[in-house]
Amino acid sequence: MNEKSTLRAQLRRAWQTTIDCQYRTQLINSEHGLKVHFCAALLSQFESSKMKTRRRVFIEPSLRLADGSVRYPDLVICDTKSVVGIIELKYTPRGRPVPSGLLKDMETLTHAAADSESLQIVNERFLGKFVTQVAYPLAGNAVLCWAGLYRGPKELELKKDISNDAFLKRFLQLSALTYRDADPTICLG
Repeated sequence: MNEKSTLRAQLRRAWQTTIDCQYRTQLINSEHGLKVHFCAALLSQFESSKMKTRRRVFIEPSLRLADGSVRYPDLVICDTKSVVGIIELKYTPRGRPVPSGLLKDMETLTHAAADSESLQIVNERFLGKFVTQVAYPLAGNAVLCWAGLYRGPKELELKKDISNDAFLKRFLQLSALTYRDADPTICLG
């Protein structure tokens, strides 16, 4: 199993754990809560992995693109040399994600994919002993993931709106569909 298919499997297991364990027991009540529990499950997946690859997870980093614009994805996963995953999360258990929010998330993933050689993670609010900023290129097979917890009955079809084949190959959609008086249905892309 190559590194990125391992990351895809880790993302799927972390999503499953987050929904099964934390959401079903009512520990998640906001997108921030979803982010915390998903990140904890993901870090647990990384620690239990037999792979020797070291991972760093940045939460809501400033991601500077070559044109100077800045995007703020929910999570960015790096190995020692490159960005191997970018994740956008959405939490709307009583409704469906609004189109403008979906558009913003997909644009962030699209722009990162298009600017794959010179992404730079910037911590502009840091105050302390400065460590040089590292430019992380986007790995050629990096996972670009959208994960959403939202009301069923039907999973959003985000892939149908992706026209770029290279982006489509990298894309992973994880969903959890909620229902009144029932457990969520987990969709693992």
